[in-house]
Amino acid sequence: MYKHFALIILLLVLLAAVSINQRGQELNANNHPDLANFTPLNQRGLPNQMQHLLDSISQAALNNQWATAAHDIERLERTWNDLKPEHADKLNFIKETDKLIQVLHYNVWGRDPSGVLNTCRKLTTITGELANTIQKRE
Repeated sequence: MYKHFALIILLLVLLAAVSINQRGQELNANNHPDLANFTPLNQRGLPNQMQHLLDSISQAALNNQWATAAHDIERLERTWNDLKPEHADKLNFIKETDKLIQVLHYNVWGRDPSGVLNTCRKLTTITGELANTIQKRE
């Protein structure tokens, strides 16, 4: 039974990863022109909070502390959902971030350290873009 569950999770992770990779795009500001129109509710806290959690998730995955990683992903998702504006689901980078957080869940459920690190790297890129956008506005 456990093997079947693990296989299903692995397939979901692979499907999500293939979906992201099929886009054939690296995340950068040029791919997210809508980022210039984004104003998070807590501008100063967003990049720091998200980056801290991404670092914690990565470290937990490297240490095979999957319960800690899962807990921190929940915190990351709550932080992200609390900070993004209402009705922002039309902004491409928000959709991308939501999708990557879901992939991060799959990576942890599948106990895939390299998947966790790769997804955290992509989310770190978005976090950096947000930090740069916020800094330019201040």
